[in-house]
Amino acid sequence: MSSIIEYTLSMIIGAAIMMILVRAQEQTAEATMLASNDQSVQSLCASTAEVIEYDMANIGDGVTAGSPAVLTADSSRVVFLTDLNDDGGIPDTITYYTGDSTTVTSTPNTHDRHLFRRTNLTPVQKIGLVTRFIFRYATRTGEILTMPVSSIRRIEIYTIEFSMEVQSPSGVTAHVGGNPSKYSSAFWQRTFALN
Repeated sequence: MSSIIEYTLSMIIGAAIMMILVRAQEQTAEATMLASNDQSVQSLCASTAEVIEYDMANIGDGVTAGSPAVLTADSSRVVFLTDLNDDGGIPDTITYYTGDSTTVTSTPNTHDRHLFRRTNLTPVQKIGLVTRFIFRYATRTGEILTMPVSSIRRIEIYTIEFSMEVQSPSGVTAHVGGNPSKYSSAFWQRTFALN
């Protein structure tokens, strides 16, 4: 009788140890995936930010004094003038805006949306996937302008702040329910003063 009890207890203890080992292996795999996603997302965010930073740092170059450098100013869309090739000619028109999250079908992340860039009348370029892309505009005195900024107030824009978040295209699957629930995320924010 005691051997049956000992055998049953050893089976229970063995099963418990096996469950602990399986759970530890799952957690290690999840941590590895999150670390890999973090590195990938940071790289994607940095490469997208590099393109935007170059354009935003030059807003207003080549624009006649007293003329607005920003033609459209909204929370998720901006159109501005700059002299991209620094040739002193007619300023170039650059547009940044995001698409709708329902148009991105290539990733399971329902928050992903394309970030578009257009220069003059060239075809629109997709320059990345973002989950958040928000502009704020302020005057020289620091007043935050209401969006969309009216054509009368656009001449007052002195700084443009924008925030961008990039998440991993696919999440790490949660243990309960099997739904992707953990997305790696990188956030970038910068304020530019107009030239």
